[in-house]
Amino acid sequence: MAIRASFGQEYLWLTEMLHDTGDAYHFVTEIELKGNLDIGALEFTFVEMLKRHEMLRTMFYTIGDEVFQNIVTLAEFELPITDIAVRDDVDDAVGKEAVHVMANARFDLTREFPLRARLLRFAPDHHRLVLVIHHIASDGWSLGLLVQDICDYYAAFVQGPHPATQSGTLQYADFAAWQRKNYAPERLESEISYWRNKLSEAPDVHQFPLERPRPEIPSLKMGREILSFHGEIVEDLRHLARSSGHTLFVVLESLFAALVARYSGNVAPVIVSPVANRGREEFESIVGYFANLVPLYHSFDPAMPVSAYLSQAGEDIREALGRQHVPYELVAGQLARGRARNRLPISQISFALQNNVIPELQLPKLTCRIHRPMKKRSLFDLQMEVSDTGDTLAFSLDYATDLFDGVTMTDLLASYRSLIIAAIENPQTPIGALPMLDDLRRTVLLENLSGPRTSYPVDRCVHQLFETQARLTPKAIAVAIGAMEIDYQTLNTRANQLAR
Repeated sequence: MAIRASFGQEYLWLTEMLHDTGDAYHFVTEIELKGNLDIGALEFTFVEMLKRHEMLRTMFYTIGDEVFQNIVTLAEFELPITDIAVRDDVDDAVGKEAVHVMANARFDLTREFPLRARLLRFAPDHHRLVLVIHHIASDGWSLGLLVQDICDYYAAFVQGPHPATQSGTLQYADFAAWQRKNYAPERLESEISYWRNKLSEAPDVHQFPLERPRPEIPSLKMGREILSFHGEIVEDLRHLARSSGHTLFVVLESLFAALVARYSGNVAPVIVSPVANRGREEFESIVGYFANLVPLYHSFDPAMPVSAYLSQAGEDIREALGRQHVPYELVAGQLARGRARNRLPISQISFALQNNVIPELQLPKLTCRIHRPMKKRSLFDLQMEVSDTGDTLAFSLDYATDLFDGVTMTDLLASYRSLIIAAIENPQTPIGALPMLDDLRRTVLLENLSGPRTSYPVDRCVHQLFETQARLTPKAIAVAIGAMEIDYQTLNTRANQLAR
């Protein structure tokens, strides 16, 4: 029986047909392993994981415009090993290059599994396990499940006896079939109507000023700027959220939306936010692409007090999250006004608050450290991700280098910080009047970058000062446009002719 891909999987497939997405849809994880590694146990672990999770051994094919899953029976698995000569000055660079090559190699999902693994061996007691999983088969939640599987299966093999594979009663194919049956477009008309009304006045494209024209074929390359909050400001933010009856996500997302609106001439953007989309208990232990995007839109009135703006945004977010089960691909397909290959439909900006960290990896006789390298490409123009670790909030702003420069993004983060602090200090201030410059940046912009100051007579007008200058230096250049130059005398004569 043909198994149709989920809405999200089909969207990813079609997007990759249109773009060279590089690592944009790849989850890359490096696991540093120091100590006595049992390679046989590690291979056993992968065999059991592939047996347990059908999605990790699923390929895809198309019939017309429709994408289908092809679940493959596992014959064997051998973990590739690359030996890297240990030299302090080069081994890390060689290791990073190996990871880069793996991360950016395109998947042929018609002929290979959506999971790649390779073991880099630097020394008998020093290895690095590299995992690359295509987004079509995984999401952030799934990574946590897989890390836990690695812990359980490896430990079971080393300590014995070997456990039998615990195949789940449900697999991702079951979810895809359930989603296709329950979320057919004709059964979601009321939800689609909500989004149509909610986004009727929203722009198709954000109005954040670009530093370069949007290219017809985007490179999708991205840069990153970071910001961290520690201590008192974190507590003050949490207090603002509690006292106003909102979550920290509502406060941070809505203030980010206000910041973008302020930069955009008070035009509010549509911002999408990822959600786990595992509202049913039976889906919680399945590896696969469940995550969904939820559009968030808050109309922006600069005169509205911060407290009122937060209340409005909180209601917007509650309504949106109440519809988080609706596949974003259906919303985009129904609401997008035309298709553009060089940008995403509906929204090109995302915001996420992450507080579900990947579990710590603990393996017998090994010291382990997990590292997630930065992606090099993204389909979004701007991506803000906030990591909440309790006493610290870490902000990562990823941006399309086709459109923006790093210095602009650094300024944007500094403005976000100033906006947040001002909102904390006086939540009754109009949202459009919150300062976006701290004292230092204001001094730099208004004094240091404004050029030398010159005193002028207060009893004379500008045209009189110009005429005086024309008499003093008639042949000096007054205006230069390209190759054309006009001296003071000529310009003054033309101005007098025009005045008559």
